[in-house]
Amino acid sequence: MKAAIDVEAAFGDMRTWTMSAIIARRARLSGTHTFLRNLPDGRTYSYEDLERETNGLAHAFREIGIGYKDHVAVMFENCPEQVLSHFALGTLGAATVPINTAAKGQLLSYYLQHADCTSVIISESLIEELLRVAPTLPLLKHVIVLGIRPLPGTGSVPCPSASTRSRPAAQATRPSRAPRGSATSPTCSIRRGRPGPPRPS
Repeated sequence: MKAAIDVEAAFGDMRTWTMSAIIARRARLSGTHTFLRNLPDGRTYSYEDLERETNGLAHAFREIGIGYKDHVAVMFENCPEQVLSHFALGTLGAATVPINTAAKGQLLSYYLQHADCTSVIISESLIEELLRVAPTLPLLKHVIVLGIRPLPGTGSVPCPSASTRSRPAAQATRPSRAPRGSATSPTCSIRRGRPGPPRPS
């Protein structure tokens, strides 16, 4: 039988167990060990990548205006951006609201209204569904599209990580796609203010 673990002796005072502290500790302990591998495109994230990318996204979200206790919807297919967004919002103390990607129209509007969401972080493939119901969401302030490339009509900058945080936004336009098998910082395409419906193509 294994001996009982003194949790506080091993991990410190529970009151210090913030998201950022837990991720930082794991990055120190596990470093370059694999945290996440995305099978569809081969992207791999180490625990060091997790800390860097989480801090970068949290910084970008904070600059937009997302903060403590804000209700933020997260709407992605299974992908690294979904995981990183949850950790970044936890770092800020924001309330994460996972939204089913199959939700559309009135159901999507109901989910976002009922959860009092003021921001939505969403994948590029789902943005059109959100824009269709945006006029029915009086609390919505920001729509943040995470993807590889900026979207037209948005303030688009790579989410700052250790390698991009010091770059002026005017120079941070289209990040190059990382080689297969390596992590890459997503781009935040930010629609400020109340978004309107999608334009006809």
